[in-house]
Amino acid sequence: GALAAVVGLLDVGRWQTVFYVGGLAPLLVAPLLGRYLAETAGFLRKRGGTQAGSPRGAWLGAIPLSTTLLLWLGYFFTLTVMYMLLNWLPSLLVGQGFSRGQAVGVQILFNLGGGIGSVLFGLLMDRWRPRLTVLAIYLGILLGLAGLGLAKAYPLVALAGFAAGLFVVGGQLVLYALAPQLYPAAVRATGTGAAVAVGRLGAMAGPLLAGQVLALGGGAATLVVATTPAVLVAAGAVLALLQRRAPVPAATTHAEAPGHA
Repeated sequence: GALAAVVGLLDVGRWQTVFYVGGLAPLLVAPLLGRYLAETAGFLRKRGGTQAGSPRGAWLGAIPLSTTLLLWLGYFFTLTVMYMLLNWLPSLLVGQGFSRGQAVGVQILFNLGGGIGSVLFGLLMDRWRPRLTVLAIYLGILLGLAGLGLAKAYPLVALAGFAAGLFVVGGQLVLYALAPQLYPAAVRATGTGAAVAVGRLGAMAGPLLAGQVLALGGGAATLVVATTPAVLVAAGAVLALLQRRAPVPAATTHAEAPGHA
Protein backbone atom coordinates (compact mmCIF):
# COMPACT_ATOMS: atom_id res chain seq x y z
CA GLY A 1 0.00 0.00 0.00
CA ALA A 2 2.80 2.42 0.84
CA LEU A 3 4.61 1.53 -2.39
CA ALA A 4 1.49 2.22 -4.44
CA ALA A 5 1.16 5.62 -2.78
CA VAL A 6 4.80 6.38 -3.62
CA VAL A 7 4.13 5.47 -7.26
CA GLY A 8 1.23 7.91 -7.25
CA LEU A 9 3.37 10.62 -5.70
CA LEU A 10 6.07 10.16 -8.36
CA ASP A 11 3.48 10.81 -11.06
CA VAL A 12 5.01 8.39 -13.58
CA GLY A 13 2.61 9.54 -16.28
CA ARG A 14 0.36 6.50 -16.54
CA TRP A 15 -2.30 5.86 -13.94
CA GLN A 16 -2.24 2.13 -14.78
CA THR A 17 1.23 1.81 -13.23
CA VAL A 18 -0.13 1.74 -9.69
CA PHE A 19 -2.22 -1.32 -10.61
CA TYR A 20 0.80 -3.08 -12.12
CA VAL A 21 2.68 -2.55 -8.85
CA GLY A 22 -0.30 -3.72 -6.80
CA GLY A 23 -0.73 -6.82 -8.94
CA LEU A 24 2.91 -7.90 -9.14
CA ALA A 25 3.94 -7.34 -5.52
CA PRO A 26 1.74 -10.18 -4.12
CA LEU A 27 3.17 -12.57 -6.75
CA LEU A 28 6.61 -11.99 -5.26
CA VAL A 29 5.31 -12.96 -1.81
CA ALA A 30 3.38 -16.06 -2.93
CA PRO A 31 6.42 -18.42 -3.20
CA LEU A 32 7.52 -17.42 0.29
CA LEU A 33 4.06 -18.24 1.68
CA GLY A 34 4.03 -21.59 -0.08
CA ARG A 35 7.45 -22.46 1.28
CA TYR A 36 7.28 -21.21 4.85
CA LEU A 37 3.60 -21.04 5.87
CA ALA A 38 3.31 -24.55 7.26
CA GLU A 39 0.02 -26.32 7.93
CA THR A 40 -1.01 -26.52 11.59
CA ALA A 41 -0.27 -29.70 13.51
CA GLY A 42 -3.92 -30.06 14.57
CA PHE A 43 -5.15 -30.12 10.98
CA LEU A 44 -2.45 -32.58 9.90
CA ARG A 45 -3.46 -34.95 12.70
CA LYS A 46 -7.08 -34.70 11.59
CA ARG A 47 -6.15 -35.29 7.95
CA GLY A 48 -4.07 -38.31 8.96
CA GLY A 49 -7.06 -39.93 10.68
CA THR A 50 -9.85 -41.98 9.19
CA GLN A 51 -11.93 -38.91 8.26
CA ALA A 52 -10.32 -37.12 5.33
CA GLY A 53 -12.56 -34.12 5.46
CA SER A 54 -15.78 -32.64 6.83
CA PRO A 55 -19.14 -32.49 5.08
CA ARG A 56 -19.91 -29.28 3.23
CA GLY A 57 -21.49 -26.80 5.62
CA ALA A 58 -20.29 -28.65 8.74
CA TRP A 59 -18.40 -25.56 9.88
CA LEU A 60 -21.73 -23.84 10.64
CA GLY A 61 -22.40 -26.36 13.37
CA ALA A 62 -18.85 -26.42 14.69
CA ILE A 63 -19.45 -23.50 17.06
CA PRO A 64 -22.62 -21.67 18.21
CA LEU A 65 -24.24 -19.63 15.46
CA SER A 66 -24.05 -16.51 17.63
CA THR A 67 -20.25 -16.83 17.70
CA THR A 68 -20.09 -16.99 13.91
CA LEU A 69 -22.37 -13.96 13.64
CA LEU A 70 -20.23 -11.99 16.09
CA LEU A 71 -17.15 -12.86 14.07
CA TRP A 72 -18.88 -11.70 10.88
CA LEU A 73 -19.88 -8.42 12.54
CA GLY A 74 -16.31 -7.78 13.64
CA TYR A 75 -14.94 -8.47 10.16
CA PHE A 76 -17.67 -6.53 8.33
CA PHE A 77 -17.46 -3.29 10.27
CA THR A 78 -13.69 -3.24 10.76
CA LEU A 79 -13.15 -3.70 7.03
CA THR A 80 -15.82 -1.07 6.35
CA VAL A 81 -13.66 1.54 8.09
CA MET A 82 -10.37 0.19 6.76
CA TYR A 83 -11.35 0.26 3.08
CA MET A 84 -13.14 3.57 3.41
CA LEU A 85 -9.80 5.08 4.44
CA LEU A 86 -7.78 3.15 1.87
CA ASN A 87 -10.00 4.41 -0.95
CA TRP A 88 -10.99 7.90 0.16
CA LEU A 89 -8.25 9.22 2.44
CA PRO A 90 -6.35 11.25 -0.20
CA SER A 91 -9.57 12.73 -1.60
CA LEU A 92 -10.80 13.64 1.88
CA LEU A 93 -7.55 15.45 2.69
CA VAL A 94 -7.51 17.33 -0.61
CA GLY A 95 -11.10 18.35 0.12
CA GLN A 96 -9.91 19.77 3.44
CA GLY A 97 -7.43 22.02 1.64
CA PHE A 98 -4.25 19.97 1.79
CA SER A 99 -2.10 19.55 -1.31
CA ARG A 100 -1.97 16.35 -3.32
CA GLY A 101 1.57 15.70 -2.13
CA GLN A 102 0.53 16.12 1.51
CA ALA A 103 -2.43 13.78 1.01
CA VAL A 104 -0.21 11.09 -0.52
CA GLY A 105 2.24 11.56 2.36
CA VAL A 106 -0.52 10.79 4.86
CA GLN A 107 -1.53 7.76 2.78
CA ILE A 108 2.04 6.45 2.97
CA LEU A 109 2.07 6.96 6.75
CA PHE A 110 -1.30 5.18 7.01
CA ASN A 111 0.11 2.09 5.30
CA LEU A 112 3.37 2.14 7.25
CA GLY A 113 1.37 2.40 10.47
CA GLY A 114 -0.67 -0.59 9.35
CA GLY A 115 2.45 -2.72 8.90
CA ILE A 116 3.75 -1.77 12.33
CA GLY A 117 0.35 -2.28 13.96
CA SER A 118 0.01 -5.78 12.48
CA VAL A 119 3.19 -6.92 14.23
CA LEU A 120 2.71 -4.90 17.41
CA PHE A 121 -0.84 -5.98 18.19
CA GLY A 122 -0.12 -9.57 17.24
CA LEU A 123 2.63 -9.63 19.86
CA LEU A 124 0.38 -7.93 22.41
CA MET A 125 -2.41 -10.44 21.83
CA ASP A 126 0.09 -13.22 22.47
CA ARG A 127 1.87 -11.78 25.46
CA TRP A 128 -0.43 -9.25 27.13
CA ARG A 129 -4.11 -8.94 28.02
CA PRO A 130 -6.21 -9.52 24.88
CA ARG A 131 -9.23 -7.55 26.11
CA LEU A 132 -7.16 -4.48 26.94
CA THR A 133 -5.41 -4.80 23.58
CA VAL A 134 -8.72 -4.85 21.73
CA LEU A 135 -10.03 -1.89 23.73
CA ALA A 136 -6.86 0.04 22.91
CA ILE A 137 -7.19 -0.84 19.21
CA TYR A 138 -10.76 0.36 18.77
CA LEU A 139 -10.25 3.44 20.94
CA GLY A 140 -7.24 4.21 18.76
CA ILE A 141 -9.39 3.82 15.63
CA LEU A 142 -11.85 6.39 16.95
CA LEU A 143 -9.08 8.82 17.88
CA GLY A 144 -7.37 8.38 14.51
CA LEU A 145 -10.63 9.02 12.65
CA ALA A 146 -11.33 12.09 14.79
CA GLY A 147 -7.87 13.44 14.07
CA LEU A 148 -8.28 12.98 10.32
CA GLY A 149 -11.67 14.65 10.37
CA LEU A 150 -11.02 17.54 12.74
CA ALA A 151 -7.30 18.42 12.72
CA LYS A 152 -6.31 21.47 10.69
CA ALA A 153 -2.51 21.50 10.98
CA TYR A 154 -0.72 19.11 8.65
CA PRO A 155 1.59 17.56 11.31
CA LEU A 156 -1.47 16.59 13.36
CA VAL A 157 -3.21 15.15 10.29
CA ALA A 158 -0.07 13.17 9.42
CA LEU A 159 0.07 11.80 12.98
CA ALA A 160 -3.63 10.93 12.82
CA GLY A 161 -3.10 9.13 9.50
CA PHE A 162 -0.30 7.04 10.98
CA ALA A 163 -2.41 6.26 14.06
CA ALA A 164 -5.42 5.33 11.94
CA GLY A 165 -3.34 2.86 9.94
CA LEU A 166 -1.70 1.49 13.09
CA PHE A 167 -5.03 0.71 14.74
CA VAL A 168 -7.34 -0.03 11.80
CA VAL A 169 -5.02 -2.38 9.91
CA GLY A 170 -3.57 -3.78 13.12
CA GLY A 171 -7.08 -4.41 14.44
CA GLN A 172 -8.06 -6.28 11.30
CA LEU A 173 -5.00 -8.51 11.55
CA VAL A 174 -5.99 -9.34 15.13
CA LEU A 175 -9.26 -10.65 13.70
CA TYR A 176 -7.36 -12.86 11.25
CA ALA A 177 -5.52 -14.37 14.22
CA LEU A 178 -8.63 -14.70 16.37
CA ALA A 179 -10.92 -16.47 13.88
CA PRO A 180 -8.98 -19.77 13.67
CA GLN A 181 -9.10 -20.09 17.45
CA LEU A 182 -12.90 -20.24 17.35
CA TYR A 183 -13.21 -23.28 15.05
CA PRO A 184 -11.96 -26.87 15.38
CA ALA A 185 -9.10 -27.85 13.06
CA ALA A 186 -11.27 -29.73 10.54
CA VAL A 187 -13.32 -26.65 9.60
CA ARG A 188 -10.97 -23.86 10.63
CA ALA A 189 -10.07 -22.71 7.12
CA THR A 190 -13.69 -22.75 5.92
CA GLY A 191 -15.02 -20.86 8.93
CA THR A 192 -12.28 -18.25 8.71
CA GLY A 193 -12.67 -17.95 4.95
CA ALA A 194 -16.41 -17.35 5.30
CA ALA A 195 -15.73 -14.56 7.80
CA VAL A 196 -13.23 -12.99 5.41
CA ALA A 197 -15.84 -13.15 2.63
CA VAL A 198 -18.38 -11.33 4.80
CA GLY A 199 -15.68 -8.82 5.66
CA ARG A 200 -15.21 -8.12 1.94
CA LEU A 201 -18.83 -7.01 1.82
CA GLY A 202 -17.84 -4.42 4.41
CA ALA A 203 -14.84 -3.54 2.25
CA MET A 204 -17.30 -2.66 -0.52
CA ALA A 205 -19.73 -0.89 1.81
CA GLY A 206 -17.12 1.47 3.30
CA PRO A 207 -16.14 3.27 0.08
CA LEU A 208 -19.81 3.39 -0.99
CA LEU A 209 -20.76 4.99 2.34
CA ALA A 210 -17.99 7.56 2.03
CA GLY A 211 -19.03 8.36 -1.54
CA GLN A 212 -22.64 8.93 -0.51
CA VAL A 213 -21.69 11.16 2.43
CA LEU A 214 -19.46 13.29 0.23
CA ALA A 215 -22.05 13.42 -2.57
CA LEU A 216 -24.58 14.79 -0.08
CA GLY A 217 -22.21 17.61 0.85
CA GLY A 218 -20.74 16.11 4.01
CA GLY A 219 -17.07 16.49 4.84
CA ALA A 220 -14.49 14.50 6.71
CA ALA A 221 -16.04 15.35 10.10
CA THR A 222 -19.43 14.06 8.92
CA LEU A 223 -17.80 10.85 7.77
CA VAL A 224 -16.19 10.36 11.19
CA VAL A 225 -19.60 10.65 12.85
CA ALA A 226 -21.13 8.24 10.30
CA THR A 227 -18.51 5.55 10.90
CA THR A 228 -18.38 5.76 14.71
CA PRO A 229 -21.28 3.30 15.23
CA ALA A 230 -19.50 0.77 12.99
CA VAL A 231 -16.37 0.99 15.13
CA LEU A 232 -18.35 0.52 18.35
CA VAL A 233 -20.25 -2.50 16.99
CA ALA A 234 -17.00 -4.13 15.83
CA ALA A 235 -15.36 -3.51 19.21
CA GLY A 236 -18.29 -5.06 21.07
CA ALA A 237 -18.29 -8.10 18.80
CA VAL A 238 -14.56 -8.74 19.20
CA LEU A 239 -14.68 -8.33 22.98
CA ALA A 240 -17.52 -10.85 23.14
CA LEU A 241 -15.55 -13.28 20.97
CA LEU A 242 -12.53 -13.16 23.27
CA GLN A 243 -14.65 -14.81 25.95
CA ARG A 244 -15.64 -17.64 23.61
CA ARG A 245 -12.38 -18.67 21.98
CA ALA A 246 -11.10 -22.11 22.77
CA PRO A 247 -8.36 -22.34 25.41
CA VAL A 248 -4.93 -23.16 23.95
CA PRO A 249 -3.03 -25.99 25.70
CA ALA A 250 0.18 -24.98 27.42
CA ALA A 251 2.25 -27.26 25.18
CA THR A 252 0.88 -25.74 21.96
CA THR A 253 3.51 -23.94 19.90
CA HIS A 254 3.25 -20.78 17.85
CA ALA A 255 3.18 -22.88 14.70
CA GLU A 256 0.03 -24.59 15.94
CA ALA A 257 -1.90 -21.52 17.14
CA PRO A 258 -1.74 -18.06 15.57
CA GLY A 259 -2.28 -16.35 18.90
CA HIS A 260 -2.39 -17.61 22.46
CA ALA A 261 -2.92 -15.71 25.63
